Amino acid sequence: MPIVLNGSGTVTGISAGGLPDGIIQAADLASGVGGKILQVLQTEKTDITSTTSTSYGDITGMSVAITPSSASNKILVTAVFKAVGTSVVYLVLTRGDNTIILQGDAAGGVGGGTQERGSVSIYNGGGSSGEAHYGSQMDTVMKLDSPNTTNAVTYKLRWKVDTGTAYLNRNNDMDNPYNFLPAATITVQEVAA
Repeated sequence: MPIVLNGSGTVTGISAGGLPDGIIQAADLASGVGGKILQVLQTEKTDITSTTSTSYGDITGMSVAITPSSASNKILVTAVFKAVGTSVVYLVLTRGDNTIILQGDAAGGVGGGTQERGSVSIYNGGGSSGEAHYGSQMDTVMKLDSPNTTNAVTYKLRWKVDTGTAYLNRNNDMDNPYNFLPAATITVQEVAA
């Protein structure tokens, strides 16, 4: 069927998929079509790791880089994981140079002290065997971030402990018959403005 340019400004004769790749850019779309997912990247961590650090550090394998196609687009970051510890485990989502992108506001604590801030904290109930975390309970942290760049951006899940040891992808007590060994993921999705 021939392509016809009609006097009314319409075009007929183009079949679905008839335009070459790349001919339509995001800027060519009508307004009001924001929110579309443009790309999705994911890192999966299946091995067990631990930390005894009381300062935030990287979790090996829990980072993913994405290059936004427009500086006005947002990045939806989702981390799904299981972590336990012999005391409190603190985790934060970060961007780039370890800028924390999700944490609570600063607030005074008991006796005027400051409270720990972060994306999520995990406490196993005080026992060294992690009684509350034998099963498959998973934590999820999500953030719709605005990196305002078209350069590659790396997102990470980072952690530290209050005292003792924290574990990812396992329980504290590996000899317990109810132990469960999951996998962890961090996923980034570019969302059109």
